[in-house]
Amino acid sequence: MLNRWQSTIVDAQGNIQPFAELTILNEETQGPAAVYHDRAGSSPISGNVVADESGYAYFYARGGRYRIQSNDLNIDWRHVALGSAATADVVQLTGGSTANVMSQKAVSDQLFGVGQEWGSVTRSPGITYTNTTGRTIMCVITFSGYDPSSTSTVIVDNIGVSQYKNQAGSTSGGPTETQRSAVTFVVPSGGTYKIELGNGHIIDRFRELR
Repeated sequence: MLNRWQSTIVDAQGNIQPFAELTILNEETQGPAAVYHDRAGSSPISGNVVADESGYAYFYARGGRYRIQSNDLNIDWRHVALGSAATADVVQLTGGSTANVMSQKAVSDQLFGVGQEWGSVTRSPGITYTNTTGRTIMCVITFSGYDPSSTSTVIVDNIGVSQYKNQAGSTSGGPTETQRSAVTFVVPSGGTYKIELGNGHIIDRFRELR
């Protein structure tokens, strides 16, 4: 059983093109495709597919990918999928293919912030954590400390991406001031992250958008 393709052919301005002629090629071989007038494949189309007086064109062909061209109308439709190929190449992940398409869910899953929520988490200094959510997450750490010679570092995938350091200062007649500051960073899906805490520094709060 063959699969049907159909369309009303228009030009670049949207004007219907009666009797437009279309060349149908096999996308894989770039040779002429076997196309038919009927689903049973008993009536082959010889030459081009020709639209009717209303610009309506159709053909039947085996499942696969096709290239549809019309030099007169500057049409060159690539990777037109018929049959099982139209659904088999819907994927749920990113990649380098120029033919596969991502499902609506897969696209939504890649949108940062969509379906994600802020929450408090406990993260101990010096321990490596892995983002296993399948999506990019954002982290915000609030540090406090008093030692201006000390630095805390955020490490993502073994690269230092952000730092917290006190500014030198003191209260009148007292010890060095305690200062607070927030550090924000993102962690890719599958990425690792850890905090190298400086002397006299404290993690007051750790939030993640995940």
